[in-house]
Amino acid sequence: MKNKLLLGLLMSLLSVSCWAGSLDALLQKGDEFWQAGELDKAQVQFEQATQEYSQDALAHSKLAGFYLIRQAYQNSITHYQHAISLQQEDVPAQTKSFIGLGLSYMHSERSSLAAAAFQEALRLEPQRQAELGPLLEKLQPKGGE
Repeated sequence: MKNKLLLGLLMSLLSVSCWAGSLDALLQKGDEFWQAGELDKAQVQFEQATQEYSQDALAHSKLAGFYLIRQAYQNSITHYQHAISLQQEDVPAQTKSFIGLGLSYMHSERSSLAAAAFQEALRLEPQRQAELGPLLEKLQPKGGE
């Protein structure tokens, strides 16, 4: 009985290790394809990571960033929003996701939402003022418009 319990515990630990390794492998392969310019293959890896590990913030952040670069802004927004919802305890990662979300909104000409995302990033990490301040100024409505 004791051996069965230990075997069960060992198997559950191994399955957790395999889970992390598989996610890491998908993300690493996606990064390799991306760097090699094989964007369709990279997309497959990142999408598979989010499908198999739907509650992993990093997988959603990677896919969101990939979509941002490919100018698929609505897809980028969706995945940044999902990543943010999963990053409640990781302020640096959440801040990066808010910045990516802001860029996605900005490129899709949704200025007020872009500004709100950048302001949230600043709320989380005020030291990013030099980086985000100029973007926020650019998004401010011009006088007389």
